[in-house]
Amino acid sequence: MRAEATDLRVQLSQAAAAGENRRAVKLLPSTDHASAKDEVGELLRLRGEVGVLRRQLADALRLTPKEESLAAPEQSLRRQKSGLAALDAALTAQQGRVDAGKQKAEQLLTALNVPEDLAKMDGDAMANLSSESMEYYRPYFQAKRELEGLERFTAILKMKMNAERNDAQEDVPRSSSP
Repeated sequence: MRAEATDLRVQLSQAAAAGENRRAVKLLPSTDHASAKDEVGELLRLRGEVGVLRRQLADALRLTPKEESLAAPEQSLRRQKSGLAALDAALTAQQGRVDAGKQKAEQLLTALNVPEDLAKMDGDAMANLSSESMEYYRPYFQAKRELEGLERFTAILKMKMNAERNDAQEDVPRSSSP
């Protein structure tokens, strides 16, 4: 349909240019009356052709109700696919941050020589320990807390991605098999 509209636009511009050329010729002094009548007739014919081409262009640009009903699901599907692609990119980037967070926590665990039983403690158990004894290990526990936040956000992104995929599958028209 776009190609047809483009073709009609080209024809319209060519017809308009031809009409302008005819008008310019008409302004030149004419030697005989018969050629002037032919020029006027040609000009009127070209004007009519321009009008027809304009109507065809307007009709081509207007969607029929059936085409509109087909265009809406296609646009919705395109939007869903682009949304899925954006979520996939965000999930990939988030996974990279999680990997970097894991690496940082492991490096701090090794560098600070955090005892294994202390490294496995959760936040509540750590609150019972004295703050002076824990101060040395603070960078590790901060990195561990950041990593846990990153992992929670990754899980949320994965759930969102799965929900979007399910929605996209529900919106795809199913063909009925005999």
